Amino acid sequence: MKHARIALLSAALLVSAGCSSTGGEFEPIVLDFSKKKADEPAGTPAAAPVPADLKGMTLEERVGQLFVVAGRGVFMNEESPAWKELARQVTENRVGGVIWYRSNVLETAVLNERLQRLAKVPLLVSADLEAGEGMRFDDTTWGPWAMGVAATGDPSLEERRSRATAKAARAMGVHQIFAPVADVNVNADNPVINVRSYGEDPADVSRYVIAAVKGFQGGGVTATLKHFPGHGDTSVDSHRALRS
Repeated sequence: MKHARIALLSAALLVSAGCSSTGGEFEPIVLDFSKKKADEPAGTPAAAPVPADLKGMTLEERVGQLFVVAGRGVFMNEESPAWKELARQVTENRVGGVIWYRSNVLETAVLNERLQRLAKVPLLVSADLEAGEGMRFDDTTWGPWAMGVAATGDPSLEERRSRATAKAARAMGVHQIFAPVADVNVNADNPVINVRSYGEDPADVSRYVIAAVKGFQGGGVTATLKHFPGHGDTSVDSHRALRS
């Protein structure tokens, strides 16, 4: 796991320091979900302003903000059990966000709009799109996996790819993407990372991770470096076991 941590920390430090692999300046974007940005597509769901503090919230509401509920962005009428459960989580448990799994574009955008209207505090909406929006949204395009992008030797392609994914996500009302993968593929017995890693060298992986973060933030979403403690140097799939 040491190599995965090195790549993760290297990328995080370079990003936070405002550096890029080419020496250019990089300014992190602070997202404001209270209004649409000028270049956002028409119809992009917008959330209400975030309260300045938590003083008006009960303890239960504050705890609820720590949780994210999972859902599928498919058609749901107002009487369907799936919709009622999502609505209950937002209105009663005051969850802080929603993560979409296998979904469709239009239905997800509609559900995001409906759920945001129910939320007392704007929801942080997320999806795992490390291989592009097609990874979770059936009626969109898959991008190449990390290994395929790194094989080009050009991190700028990862930045462009990530920016395009971010813009598509924002159009659906998604604010956070669970990518890029910062794991280093150093264990031949690894059953899980495969093409999801940018490569075997921590320095190379860091270059692509930085490019991806720049692309995601440039497109208006929050990036999420993963995985910790790592999928890189492990011989088991941590989705199924907790030993290394």
